[in-house]
Amino acid sequence: MKLRPVYLLFFCSAVLLFLSRPPLGYCLTLITPEEAAKPDAPLVTKRGFVISQQEVQGPKINIFTPKADEKIHNPFIIEIRFEKLPDKVIDFQTLKLKYIKFIPIDLTSRVLPFLQENRLTIKDVDVPQGKHKLRLSIAYATGEQSEMEIVLNVEK
Repeated sequence: MKLRPVYLLFFCSAVLLFLSRPPLGYCLTLITPEEAAKPDAPLVTKRGFVISQQEVQGPKINIFTPKADEKIHNPFIIEIRFEKLPDKVIDFQTLKLKYIKFIPIDLTSRVLPFLQENRLTIKDVDVPQGKHKLRLSIAYATGEQSEMEIVLNVEK
């Protein structure tokens, strides 16, 4: 029996799709205890006001969970959606997630497997207890970028 190239292509695509997704029941350790223990970045202020890091020229970043100022418990869900203008294309290769420490820690590779279409959904996230500041950025294919800071307040 001879395999047709179409069936071989379909089989290879199915295997790649299966291997690119996290396994069921997978709990993502977004920040390790060692990373959380590193020194925090200094607070950047100008005349007593904290400088905002959010730009609104790029895609809109909508954080559905966790809610702002919500005290969260492990494991928790992260759900973020990206909205574009009708005449723009989001370049998902520009997605960056950094843990803001004295020397920022790039967490992008940990969350990329959970990016599907215009949303980032991670069902079981584990983060050490405490406050953790993250910076999420994404841009259009034409270069306009949006950036948002997320503070995770994790309790026992």
